[in-house]
Amino acid sequence: MSTASPPAASRAHLIERLHQASEAEHSLCCQYLYAAFSLRRMAADFPPESRGDASELVMTATQGWAYEIFYIARQEMEHLAIATNLLAAIGERPHLSHGDYPDPELGALLQSPMILERCSEQALRRFQFIERPKGPGFEPPPAVETIYLDIQQLFTTLPAGVLFTGEGERQIDASDISLGLSMQIPAVTNRASAVQAIDLVLAQGEGLGASPLSKDTHFARFNSILQSHARISKLGLEPSLPVVTNPVSHGPPADGATLVTNGFSAALMDFFDHGYRLMLIMLKEFFWGFRGYSGMFETVEALKTAAQMAAHRRVVILSENAYYPFMTMFIRPVGELLARQPAFDDVQDPARAGAAFQTGGSIPIWTDMDLYVNELAALHGQAAALAKAAPDRPTQDALTYLAQNLSRMRMNIIDVWNQRG
Repeated sequence: MSTASPPAASRAHLIERLHQASEAEHSLCCQYLYAAFSLRRMAADFPPESRGDASELVMTATQGWAYEIFYIARQEMEHLAIATNLLAAIGERPHLSHGDYPDPELGALLQSPMILERCSEQALRRFQFIERPKGPGFEPPPAVETIYLDIQQLFTTLPAGVLFTGEGERQIDASDISLGLSMQIPAVTNRASAVQAIDLVLAQGEGLGASPLSKDTHFARFNSILQSHARISKLGLEPSLPVVTNPVSHGPPADGATLVTNGFSAALMDFFDHGYRLMLIMLKEFFWGFRGYSGMFETVEALKTAAQMAAHRRVVILSENAYYPFMTMFIRPVGELLARQPAFDDVQDPARAGAAFQTGGSIPIWTDMDLYVNELAALHGQAAALAKAAPDRPTQDALTYLAQNLSRMRMNIIDVWNQRG
């Protein structure tokens, strides 16, 4: 007698595994970004007495490390988009939320602490452990690879009628639509494309199907940074800022979290989380609202109803503002700014604050463009108020510039949306 799970149970397991993959990719992206934000890459990041030839050598190294870590984080976003395509193929919505840090549940799944910490040898070894390949000398078997291989097996064995119940038009294919960044996001429309998409994720991370030590894998990239870190450490200068581990702006903090008590820094953290959540809402509506459309509005206006054209405009507007402008003009600059703010009331304490990356719970889908416009207006107001309260001129200038960018983003959305008439 067969002991195989019924298709409905196996489908539920597939959804659970895809949610786990989505959370893992998203959470790791945030952890990598937090580490990169902490790197000392400017002369002002060093005490005056430490500036000189040694600090120049450190900055040369950390600029390279930051490039590598940002590249890896971008690929984690690609992997999140691939997991989203896999969910869409089976008719399921994007899963863009994750736990607050520390995240013991995800940590147990991935066999490693899920924490936000400065870029140190400890952090780099943890990242390398998570991205490790499978084989002798790399024990236990990598959890991320195990999740994806389980997903791959389910896509191979479940009945097609249980799997491909989603609308094919929802598939994001980075080769057919401009996202402002060069990304590899293949569409998933059948078993073969599902297997190929998962193979791409594993090849980029752990090196599945190629040499695990290939310089292109995440494992190898972290290994290279670790080797450089060991050399730079001999100079006697710490290459990362003393950002606290798992910062939170409101108490009481969970075990392992650090309460940031400096008023300005805590307000800046709340501002970051407000913008981060808005970006995720934009991404969710883009993923779920996408219907195979890219290019000029006029090319399809004759073929679509007014409601369909409005949906197309909304999706294109959100893709153009969430993927590139928001990630590069908000997440990175505010995250880097936070890593240079005092964590506590005593500003002489060297401890620095950081971005908490709190999603605020489940991510909704907004189809009303006024909601996005109003949230951008609120963020602009927060940025302007923070600029006035900034403790120094560089912080004030950075926040003033950010407020201007948020205002331009809001006006761009209004202008494009109003073209629907």
